[in-house]
Amino acid sequence: MLYAENMCTICTIWYHVVQMVHMFPANPYYIRAYTRANTCRRRHMRQNEKLPINLVFHILIEFRYNSIMTVYKQFIEDYEKQVAGGLKSPKTLQKYNAVYKHLGDFLKLRYHLSDMALKEIKPSFISDFEIFLTVDRKLNHNSVCIYVKPIQMLLHRAQENGWVARYPFSDYKICREDPDKGFVTKEEMQLMMDCPNLNKKRTFIRDLFIFCCFTGVSYIDLKNMTHENIVINPADGSKWLHYRRQKTGVEANVKLLRPPQP
Repeated sequence: MLYAENMCTICTIWYHVVQMVHMFPANPYYIRAYTRANTCRRRHMRQNEKLPINLVFHILIEFRYNSIMTVYKQFIEDYEKQVAGGLKSPKTLQKYNAVYKHLGDFLKLRYHLSDMALKEIKPSFISDFEIFLTVDRKLNHNSVCIYVKPIQMLLHRAQENGWVARYPFSDYKICREDPDKGFVTKEEMQLMMDCPNLNKKRTFIRDLFIFCCFTGVSYIDLKNMTHENIVINPADGSKWLHYRRQKTGVEANVKLLRPPQP
């Protein structure tokens, strides 16, 4: 451990502490850091002990390593590696990046900060973030539900790693609303199948939609399919779709009837 051998070194360190508080007078984090560092300085000077330099610096830069933006950025970098290895979905990565941007904007608008120490996050943080997404970013309720989940996940991880003493959002609850989804009737489906005078592009789009309706295959799984995903059962000659779902990684087998077979 490094120590300040003389008063000159102590004053130099303390000068930077005071300068930081003067630069950010309205920043509650730096005010707390000032108080903690000042207590440390007085204790060591009163006891005529050598001042551990890294102790003061730890107080001041603690948030850089255990702060919400830093931890989230590291999480995204780790997730990018999993996406590159084909283990995670690129669409989910896009969502995490969008939340990261919203979180940075929220900290600047609500707390006038570019980052915040995990230990400084209060229970009201998550509800304030929800209001920010709803009012300032004008997201619908279900989108807000999706966007607050990564923040909850990060604080759970922080507790598991010992970065915070307890999970701050234990009393916070938000639930998805069931949207009023429309559906296609049998008559409407038949009208689409019999629709004449479509150009080649629209016919192709119509056929893809009908294929998904009859098989239950999602759009992204249909996009990933090739002719190799159609297999023939040697027992009866029936055709089957054999594929792995991108969202869950689970194998799926769907028997092709007529329709949707050409």
